[in-house]
Amino acid sequence: MWTKQNGAQSDWPDMGLDFCVYRKYNQSMFKKRHAAEKRRMGRPPKPSDVKYSQQVNVRMTMAERERLEVEANKLGISLSAFLMRPWRKEE
Repeated sequence: MWTKQNGAQSDWPDMGLDFCVYRKYNQSMFKKRHAAEKRRMGRPPKPSDVKYSQQVNVRMTMAERERLEVEANKLGISLSAFLMRPWRKEE
């Protein structure tokens, strides 16, 4: 409990801020933060059934990698898509 100068007790300390002013400020800040989260940039999250969680590392020479990249570029797909092509049904 806080004691005011006039002797009355209050749950809120007298900080010179009117509660209504503080509440308006707090609400406006919440709206600004919420709006900022809505317009965040970047790739949207993928659905959980499409996310990939496993990784396979393959060692090869620079010449082998360049050869794979050339083949992938001819098809207009990424190197990883090119390597996964035999196991994927669509593409």
